[in-house]
Amino acid sequence: MKRLLPATLACSVVTATASADWPQYLGSDRDAVAADANLVRSWPVGGPRVLWSFPLGPGHGGASVEGGEVFILDRIVNQSDILRCIDFATGREKWNF
Repeated sequence: MKRLLPATLACSVVTATASADWPQYLGSDRDAVAADANLVRSWPVGGPRVLWSFPLGPGHGGASVEGGEVFILDRIVNQSDILRCIDFATGREKWNF
């Protein structure tokens, strides 16, 4: 079964206009505090607008956001783990390893 990485995951951490990165678990200082003052405090009815989604295999990690790129580790079942770099703005995979 494939899962989707919605852009809302990344958007809940950093907005498209923000310059702050979320490069590791719990953020840059590992304290779960986002320094950006432009974070929304509540979602609109029906939730936030999905900007893009990306099919993923099973995994146990969270996404990291750095310099306009989303990094995530998932798994191709019965083959291997795969690290993916996804463009934050477009949702297109830039590379994988």
